[in-house]
Amino acid sequence: MLLEIALLVAFLALGLAVQRRHGSPRLRERAWTAYFWTVAPALVFTAFSTIEFDRGLGLALAAAVLALPTSMSVLHGPVVAAPQ
Repeated sequence: MLLEIALLVAFLALGLAVQRRHGSPRLRERAWTAYFWTVAPALVFTAFSTIEFDRGLGLALAAAVLALPTSMSVLHGPVVAAPQ
């Protein structure tokens, strides 16, 4: 447990240092792409394979999926309608 906390703090500090550094946008894009295609799917797979999927969780996931397009359209309308 202590090792996990130490690793979390170390990588948090490393991530903040890398983000604060004014590096090339291409490096940030590649890092994000690597994270998106490697770490994120592994986290999702681990999370969904270790929890019990019941009706409540299914309804919560459905509500989250349905809320995204609704909130995006509510936020997108004023931006598009704003005078240029």
